[in-house]
Amino acid sequence: MDKQTRIIVVNINDRSLGFLVDRVNEVIDVEKESIDDPPQEIVKIESSFIQGIVRYDERLVIMLDIENIITSFEEVVAMAEKQ
Repeated sequence: MDKQTRIIVVNINDRSLGFLVDRVNEVIDVEKESIDDPPQEIVKIESSFIQGIVRYDERLVIMLDIENIITSFEEVVAMAEKQ
């Protein structure tokens, strides 16, 4: 951890969760209408974890599906605990 390390707090299913990240470059507001389906090049990543993409200041921003990531993580932990 260093001076750029941040905690991103999200609210999912009435639970507040914090994510420790290396750094945050920028926080932007995105209109729902601005969210597009990801292009085929990005779908190579586990696509169930991608909510969509947004074009912002000549950049392509990938929007993660945090709820699905958390749910999948919880399922993996639950399976590991059963073993």
